[in-house]
Amino acid sequence: MQGLNQETEANKISIPEKLVNYYKIYDNRIDKIKFVINYIEEKSDHKTIVFFNTCASVVYYYKLLTTYFKRICKKNIAESIYFCHGEMKQKKR
Repeated sequence: MQGLNQETEANKISIPEKLVNYYKIYDNRIDKIKFVINYIEEKSDHKTIVFFNTCASVVYYYKLLTTYFKRICKKNIAESIYFCHGEMKQKKR
């Protein structure tokens, strides 16, 4: 950021103490889907953000996960899944 004192800018940034970031890379889609489903089931009482590399992937996994959880009678999990990507209008995001 041009023209800003770095020390002043650094003092404005704060990260919640309880925030934990993890990442996992899978070579195939089936293992990725299994992991995401298991993780969401195990951590259904936590807030989780899952990132995908394309808008199409975001929509695909949203539909897949909500459909899966509805079919196995875990409607409460399905209803707590949301999606957001850069091609959405700002108001909807």
